[in-house]
Amino acid sequence: MNIFRARTLIRYTYRTLRCDRCGLVVENLGLVEPYARVIPPVGGTQYIWDLCQVLTIKEIAEHLELDWKTIKDIRKSFLKERFSLPDIGSPKLLAVDEISLKKRHKYLTVVIDRESGKVLWVG
Repeated sequence: MNIFRARTLIRYTYRTLRCDRCGLVVENLGLVEPYARVIPPVGGTQYIWDLCQVLTIKEIAEHLELDWKTIKDIRKSFLKERFSLPDIGSPKLLAVDEISLKKRHKYLTVVIDRESGKVLWVG
């Protein structure tokens, strides 16, 4: 990502560690996601996601001077985080209720884990 008008590259070195139990382990510096090729600045991925709402991946890549695959991967991670199904565990006792949203025709069905009170599904 550019800082003002200067093209900025950050190079860092990480260690590959050999673990007898796990095999090879790459040191996690907390700077990038695993296998990421760029380090977005603070809020950088959010900025890219915001641009995805109004521009194509190609246009964003040209604007930020990044590879289109990098933009695609960031977009994909946001979509996966936003729309993946949560782990609901193994509830033992369920409660089902219908709520009227509008008079006579619109209803919501709510499924709840009775023990924890956690909403599992709404439809």
